Amino acid sequence: MKTISWTLLAVLAGLAGCTDKSTTDDSAAGPQDLDGDGYTDDVDCDDENERVHPDGVEVCDELDNDCDGSIDVLAADRKVFYRDDDGDGYGGVSIEGCYPLEGYSVRGGDCDDHDAAVHPEADEVCDRIDNDCDGAVDDDDEGLSWSSVTFYYDDLDGDGYGDPETVAWACEVPSRAVTAGGDCDDGDASFNPGIAELCDELDNDCDGAADEDWGDNDGGGVNDCMEVALVAVGGGLNLTGSLYECDGVQWVDDELRVMGEYVSDMGHGSVVFRDDGAIAPDLTDYRAIVVSDFGWVGTVSAGLAQSLTDADDAGVGMILMGDDVINTASRTETAGYSVLNDVFGFDSCVYDGNSYKVMGETTDASSHPAYAGTYGTPALDGGTLRGDIMSCTLTGSPTVLLTFAEAGDPLMWAYEHSDGLRAVAMPFQLYSGGSVYCPVGSSAVIGGLEAAFKNSLSWVSGD
Repeated sequence: MKTISWTLLAVLAGLAGCTDKSTTDDSAAGPQDLDGDGYTDDVDCDDENERVHPDGVEVCDELDNDCDGSIDVLAADRKVFYRDDDGDGYGGVSIEGCYPLEGYSVRGGDCDDHDAAVHPEADEVCDRIDNDCDGAVDDDDEGLSWSSVTFYYDDLDGDGYGDPETVAWACEVPSRAVTAGGDCDDGDASFNPGIAELCDELDNDCDGAADEDWGDNDGGGVNDCMEVALVAVGGGLNLTGSLYECDGVQWVDDELRVMGEYVSDMGHGSVVFRDDGAIAPDLTDYRAIVVSDFGWVGTVSAGLAQSLTDADDAGVGMILMGDDVINTASRTETAGYSVLNDVFGFDSCVYDGNSYKVMGETTDASSHPAYAGTYGTPALDGGTLRGDIMSCTLTGSPTVLLTFAEAGDPLMWAYEHSDGLRAVAMPFQLYSGGSVYCPVGSSAVIGGLEAAFKNSLSWVSGD
């Protein structure tokens, strides 16, 4: 018992001695470097963080890394921020810092921070503003967007339409350029998409087709505008017997054949319409109309009269052939429709001598296209017809009267409406004379009548 007690006391006394000695050693050791960063706690402002010491690099971490008393100031990883007044995500005036402030953006380069449509990523458009802040404006900017440019074409003929092969684009359209293309012949102002299609076998309106606006009412496969309608009216259509035949061919048919040959010589086709009292053909698209009564009746059926009236309203040029067509112009027809009176609106026609009249002015007939040349002196039914139509009172559109009745020459009478209609009246036929209806006169006479017919057809058709 006594031996154990002393031993226990000795152990306890030894432990107490060790504790006192340790405390005394630490106090005597001096400044410590607890975080192992090479700096002791007397100079290290945070000796528990190895990233913090007097030679530390200041970074954006909300710590005083270099122990200079400031946090994140002039941090090595600080950023540049730009004041964004227009809220487009790009700013102008810059500051540096660790964290963005309200109203600032990390993207700069905004050359107009008061316009949200202007910044480095904006599309350059035609508005005389440097939208993308690259220093170039509109056409001077290689990055100009097509979204706002104007496409234009060179217009060499000045018709308002350009050659589609010359298409270009820009903000400012150059001089001599237009915004409408589609011109199929930029060297001729009469060809462009705004031109009405003419009857000339050409593509006037540049749609890839020629004469497409003109119909083929007779179904012959040729547009009516390239054909001349030969309209036969009167009792001569049904004549029989040798008196009315020349070499076994009825004279009406032979004259139609000859007129068709004349038309063909001029480069046009022809279509024959025979008035049987019931026809009403659409004649409004033909290049010209030749109406002949073949020396018998100067009247037409109601249907044909309406067809001719419609053609007159459409401005189709006409030649009226036959003495009855002429001579019935001054009297009222009771058996039918007078070609001149009822279709063209003439009345009270009185012969006033051998003169050429233009609205009352006497002048030289040879200057008129329908009368140019020298004609023979055909015998018309045994004599020279003068008729009674030299001076007429006109109704409807204003008309220029042209009469030609020099002694010994065939009478021709031309008129032209202010709206463009042209017509020529002739009392003679190519097949008419004596007791038998056969070719009129000598070859010289026939040649003169052919010239008169062709001159007149050329004038009324606008060739």
